[in-house]
Amino acid sequence: MDERIGRRVKLNLPLKIIVLNDDHSAASESNGRLHDLSRGGCAFYHRVNLPVGKRVELRIRLNEPLTKKLKKKELRAHGAVIRSVPEAAGYLLSVRFVRQKTG
Repeated sequence: MDERIGRRVKLNLPLKIIVLNDDHSAASESNGRLHDLSRGGCAFYHRVNLPVGKRVELRIRLNEPLTKKLKKKELRAHGAVIRSVPEAAGYLLSVRFVRQKTG
């Protein structure tokens, strides 16, 4: 069974989805809408289905209150798609965050 890390917070924010190649270079970019966010992952709406396991970089654009609170305009995270659910206008995709290896 999947265990969610941290509390889930519903947020309707714009985000940029960067689909990554195996070497972590950008394969494509598109826009979506955040559905919810937790410390361990998020869910977002997207017009394109992405396969489970596909690696992505997400850039979540923060609204004014969050920008003031966090002192940044954008959150960035890397993750892998773990679920895709068809919706009326596209897909609801779930992503589990992963740490980026440095060096």
